[in-house]
Amino acid sequence: MKIKKLEVKNLNGRTFNVSITNPITVFLAPNGVGKTTLVTALNIIFGDKPKNVLPEYAVQVTVNDGVKLGVKKTPSTYSYYVNGKKVTLEAYTKVLLDEACEGGDVDSAEALRVTTTSELFNAAQSESIMDYLLPHIGSALDADRVLGFSPSASDLAETELRAVLPPMPESFDLAELDKAQKLLSIKRREVNAELKAIKTMADRLRPNPVKRTLQEVEDEEKAFILAHKDATLMIQKQREYEAAVKKAEEQKKVIAAYEEQLKEIDKLLDGRTATDEMKQKIQEKKELAQKSKTEHSNLLATLSKDVSLIETTLENLDKPICPISGKLICTTDKTGVKKELQESLLQNEACVKKVRTALEKDAGTLEKCIANERIWDEVNKLENKRKTIAASKEAFEKNPIEIPQKPADVIDASEYDETIRKLKLEAQDIKDTEQKKELEGKIGKLTESAETLDILVKALDSKGVIKAQCVDLCIQDINTLLEDRAGQVMEGFSICLRPENGITIYAKTPNNKEWTQHSFLSSGEKIVVAVLMMDLINQMAPTGVMVIDNIEQLDRETIEKLKAMLTSPEVALWYHNVFVMGVDHKEIVDAFSDIDAIRINDSDIKIESAA
Repeated sequence: MKIKKLEVKNLNGRTFNVSITNPITVFLAPNGVGKTTLVTALNIIFGDKPKNVLPEYAVQVTVNDGVKLGVKKTPSTYSYYVNGKKVTLEAYTKVLLDEACEGGDVDSAEALRVTTTSELFNAAQSESIMDYLLPHIGSALDADRVLGFSPSASDLAETELRAVLPPMPESFDLAELDKAQKLLSIKRREVNAELKAIKTMADRLRPNPVKRTLQEVEDEEKAFILAHKDATLMIQKQREYEAAVKKAEEQKKVIAAYEEQLKEIDKLLDGRTATDEMKQKIQEKKELAQKSKTEHSNLLATLSKDVSLIETTLENLDKPICPISGKLICTTDKTGVKKELQESLLQNEACVKKVRTALEKDAGTLEKCIANERIWDEVNKLENKRKTIAASKEAFEKNPIEIPQKPADVIDASEYDETIRKLKLEAQDIKDTEQKKELEGKIGKLTESAETLDILVKALDSKGVIKAQCVDLCIQDINTLLEDRAGQVMEGFSICLRPENGITIYAKTPNNKEWTQHSFLSSGEKIVVAVLMMDLINQMAPTGVMVIDNIEQLDRETIEKLKAMLTSPEVALWYHNVFVMGVDHKEIVDAFSDIDAIRINDSDIKIESAA
């Protein structure tokens, strides 16, 4: 896919509009200007949905013969555009695949993701290179091939594997192995849980050793019961008689207890009764006493007020003051008036004394009525309790327990019971033995299943034998492609993939002609390997786009080789767009100043506030 123009608005706060008229674009600028944003923008076009960016942005590229592909993001939605017209995601993806692959055999936008050398560098360092290769590895597997790599040749292993793999003759890729491992892991967990539960059941069964069959024991029990038929009937009658005697004795005890309770209540009553008439008389007497108390209280208040008034008047008569006005002097003789008032005072005081005596009598009457009410209530409760107990006692006496006739021959049933008990225990031991044998059979099958599933799950792991051999099979074609292209892309370098810990990269370099594991290479050699791996991925997903970043980490010799590669006819044939990015150190800027390329500077990028 040839990118002619890249337009970005507010992506990571960066906005730029770059026309690309040369296959090589060099972007050398300080950190934080927008080199990563350029790669993010390309991946958004290819269907990526980055999380750590501003919630609103727009990206558009113009490709090939003027076709425009655009993505617009709002806080809640993604919108897709082809030539400025809004379309569905499905329609957008179809046009994208047609334009990007130019007829290449790619059916998923995921495989078109733009990968940088730094990403591949980090992936190789962390042994996760398979994550980058997996979408591009073809469908080279089928169920028969996978079964051929199985460490277990048992029928059970074959059955379990075929159950989780696509059926023959359908082919599939390595991703199906991960799905199969997940399904087998789930089944292994379920089988282990069932196995644990059955082992627990079996451990709880601890029967004694048995020498006979269940039928033999049951036959003996039937014969024993039949032979002792008469004894059985006698024992039954004896038990019925003993049970009736026991119930009758219990009934007598209950009646005797009721009689004791009745005697205790009669003692407390002591001949007293609590009739309704008595209750009514107490209430009437209480009401009369309360009424009398109220009347006497009112009268006492009136008399006390009169006495106080007379005493005040007599006191004023002893003074030379006019009763009408305290400001006037009165010399009139008040002896007659004083005598009349003193006589009235004596009469009132006598009345007060009588009323107080009457009030005391009323209070005594009320207190006695309240006491009588309390006594009446206690007696009434005792009488009610006595009636209830008497009724219960009468009910027992009217319904005595009937005791059947005592059997003529009383026999000891313990021997009979012991024989039956032993036979039933022996029968249960036989049943438990059979059940335990059945459970042990299930334990054997489940154990075999759990062990087989464990072998298969481990074999399908990233370091397992099945996964390793399947990866080896799948990367054979990749290694052939690497062998053909590595020398053409970067002179003096060769790389290959080996199924170790997933996939491990090995390389030969101009300074080391032996295959060397990626982790032992120098930093510059690792970046070159990343370039070669990215070239491999781009060949399997022919978008014609390559991104080489962090070039400031390369030494001068490797930079010159990289420049030679970028300007070679082969790269011009294989790639429509090559983006070279790094920090703008002077030596890096100088090194790339002599190649024909579009140059993006930090002045071309507008940095906006996140607000």
